[in-house]
This record gives sequence, structure tokens and C-alpha cells, in this order.
Amino acid sequence: ANSSELILKVNQSFGFLEGILISPTGTNSQPQNQTFLLKANVTCVGRKTSICGVVNGSLRYNATSFNPDTIVQGDNIFSLPFYTIESNPLTCNITNWSSSPCNLTWTVNTTGLIGNSYNLDVNFISNENNVVSRNTNFTTIKIIASILNIILSDDLADVNFGSLLNPGTINNPAL
Repeated sequence: ANSSELILKVNQSFGFLEGILISPTGTNSQPQNQTFLLKANVTCVGRKTSICGVVNGSLRYNATSFNPDTIVQGDNIFSLPFYTIESNPLTCNITNWSSSPCNLTWTVNTTGLIGNSYNLDVNFISNENNVVSRNTNFTTIKIIASILNIILSDDLADVNFGSLLNPGTINNPAL
């Protein structure tokens, strides 16, 4: 009996990730203990058959070097110098080159010391081993004091009109 064997080889094409930091960009001042939005997007780039798989975007800051190297704490768990309200990392299902760009947004709480500056970026990693991870450009965040501080002294809390005031009267001077 004659038998034939057909071997079909499929060359899977893997794309590469292109990540962009949308905002904030450049150097920014953020008040301590207040939030700001950090937005980034990622696209799978390559040939028509290219795939990128499921991609995680991790917001990072520079704890030990000039470049971001440490993942920001997520899930609304307090941490210094930042934490995010959302999970970190966030996930994108950009399976191939024809997928729309995936937009990710973190609400970041600035908790570090006033006067300190940090570089933040987003690191994109695929679940496909053949897809190289990519970082966005970084933004520099300088932590500043809250913009508006109102302090009332005890002296202002005690206003003495001397005698009882009659309802409906006007121009009653304080002593």
C-alpha cells in the first residue's frame, strides 16, 4: 500500500509593540495626595499575519535608577511615592496587526515627599514569548505642595458682638 504524508509548516509572524505615552508628557508638577490621569496606548505593528497576543501595560517609576524600573502599586492600595486606583498592570487584547490601538488610563495618586521628582513610563509585555516588550517615553512628575491651603486662626473663630443681637437688625458692629 502506498501512503503519502503531507507536512504543512506554518510560519507564524510575530509583530512588535509600539507604545506611546499620551499624557502627561514632559515635566509636570503634581500636588501631593491628589490624583492625575496617566494615559498610554499600544499597537501591534507588523505584517498582515503578525500577532502580538494579550498585552499587559505596567505603569512604572524610577526607584533605583534614572529610568523607570519599579511597578507602581495598584488596586487603590496606599504606597509611596505613587499608587493607582485601578489595577496595575492593565490588560489589552490586541491579538494582531489589524487590532485597533489599545488605550490604557490609570488614576495615579501622588503620595511621595514634596520636592521629589520621578520619571514614569509604561512597559508593555505580551504573553507571546516572541514579541519583544516595549517602554513608552517617560514623563517627569515633580511632587509639589497642595495649591490651596487655608488656615484659620482661633482668633477669627471668636467674634464678640458684646450683647445679644436682635433678629432683623443690621449694622451691628463687633467689639
